Amino acid sequence: MLNAASVLPHLSCHLPALLDIIAIAPLGGLTLLLAMTQDALALITLHLRLCHILSSTLCRWQMTSLGGLWNLFRGE
Repeated sequence: MLNAASVLPHLSCHLPALLDIIAIAPLGGLTLLLAMTQDALALITLHLRLCHILSSTLCRWQMTSLGGLWNLFRGE
């Protein structure tokens, strides 16, 4: 399981650059800060989006296959 102790060593090497970006962001206004937050959340949750796409594709394929079997057993 992923916990703070396993993430902090990897985050510490990028921390100065992250702090610089956060410090410069208010110069662009609230819109830039919100856009950066949205991009960060999109990157953090990318694995969830990929799992959803894979699961929905698999479900669609199974439903199509079951529909074909339903038609086969009905004699169509």
